[in-house]
Amino acid sequence: GRSEPTDEDGHYTIAPIEDGMYTASVEELDQYPDILRSGGISIPLKGGAPVSGIDFALTKGVRVAGIVTTPEGQPAPESEVAGLTQFTPNPIRVRIPPDAHGAFALYIPGITEKLRLQAQTGTMESAVQVVAVPDERGVEGMSLTLDRPKTASISGTVVDGSGAAVDGAQLHLVRKNSG
Repeated sequence: GRSEPTDEDGHYTIAPIEDGMYTASVEELDQYPDILRSGGISIPLKGGAPVSGIDFALTKGVRVAGIVTTPEGQPAPESEVAGLTQFTPNPIRVRIPPDAHGAFALYIPGITEKLRLQAQTGTMESAVQVVAVPDERGVEGMSLTLDRPKTASISGTVVDGSGAAVDGAQLHLVRKNSG
């Protein structure tokens, strides 16, 4: 595929392109979380004719912002903040890193009764905070402290059909939910 950035007026042109069937979509943008739900627009190109008017109207998300710190009160820029909307028709999960000062701003599709927020690193995590986002002004001043060590683990043994240990097998683990 190909991609091109928009200019300061939001305009874009992707050229030259061969005839064929294409799907155009806007890549993920932090402030516009509804993009994640868009499947794109199908565009047939025939006879080398240009196609114009393939426009996208984005809805800016509602801002939820705060800071991630260590238990000592120091910024935690190496962490990640996850937000999950609840009790909405289509729950959205948003993950972002904070800046060098531990500050974060994530954007959710709209107001929600419950937004679950948590910060984490490879070894530490914050408590889950559930916050209401009652209007388009969003929520500022959230504070997430990385004060809980991650202690869970999964272990076992890999053997072949005869029961002999298999050396060097690479295990793959996928988290299915956050519950």
